[in-house]
Amino acid sequence: MAPMSTDEPQDGAPWFQTAFEAPYLTLYRHRTDEAARKEVAWAAVHLRRLLGGGSDDLRLLDLGCGNGRHARALADHGFVITGLDYSQDLLVAAEAKDASRPIRYLRGDMRDLPLDGPFDAVTSFFTSFGYFADEADDRRVLAEVARVLSPTGVYLLDFLQAEQVRRSLVPESVEERDGWRLEQQRRITPDGRRVEKTVHMTASDGSTRRYTESVRLYELADFRPMLDDVGMTVSEVYGSLAGDDFAPDSPRLVLLCRPS
Repeated sequence: MAPMSTDEPQDGAPWFQTAFEAPYLTLYRHRTDEAARKEVAWAAVHLRRLLGGGSDDLRLLDLGCGNGRHARALADHGFVITGLDYSQDLLVAAEAKDASRPIRYLRGDMRDLPLDGPFDAVTSFFTSFGYFADEADDRRVLAEVARVLSPTGVYLLDFLQAEQVRRSLVPESVEERDGWRLEQQRRITPDGRRVEKTVHMTASDGSTRRYTESVRLYELADFRPMLDDVGMTVSEVYGSLAGDDFAPDSPRLVLLCRPS
């Protein structure tokens, strides 16, 4: 795969402003509401445990909520949900599905949250972290989480497992889905610090879209000092959203964090 700029695809916009438009829902069609319900079932129990049980009016911010699949599942567990995302397309999709649920959706940049809290919990599912070219911007996200989190709150960060990604990365795949031809090329950057995926989508009418996703490969040892710097600490570490122990072959890195 030819090298591409980490943050600037062809139209000059950062990749995360391009990738999460409506066709994203086709690319990640396999990430379903049913899957989110299973993931949230474990998360909801442990959030409430750390929050001391709590009532059904616990306030939760789902950061990088996308089309709302985890927000919906969390609302069904009795949390009062605010979902925030940068993608207008995905927020429109979320609101279309959630007319019957009291979920508040907001558009905003996670580096500068347009709200104050306090929230009893903040969640970040499906690797909605590590997107920015400058690591200082990722630290700004953590600082914003700390700012809006209650002093007794919990931050759940569901992230990729860097070692497993490096070991099991599939360099290339091609498939047909919902009238699109999806070509994906994946690589680890030469410094080993980011995973990049170039997505080339071709519609049945011949129109195309192309961009490169890029996520920093943070590991547990990276997160601990970053969280310490913003006044949070890692309370518990898991290797999946089913609560498995964390190990080198774990599929995910799931952190439950508390204010220091």
